[in-house]
Amino acid sequence: MLIVPGYTVLECIRETARSAVYVGTRVSDGRGVVLKVYRSGSEQMTRRAERELELLQRIGSERVIRPVEVCAS
Repeated sequence: MLIVPGYTVLECIRETARSAVYVGTRVSDGRGVVLKVYRSGSEQMTRRAERELELLQRIGSERVIRPVEVCAS
């Protein structure tokens, strides 16, 4: 299973050619999280993730998952 520092990964719920989505918890507070992991660790994919985070933060709806951070390896 995937290892992400600061998070406990529980299960993969979706996989595509470019990314995988996992359900887990944040170790610091036990809060449930959804982790989107891009398969390529390229600078281009990191920028894409940062743009996605910025756009999701603007939405501010209770029906949209609130993004927390972008972690690059």
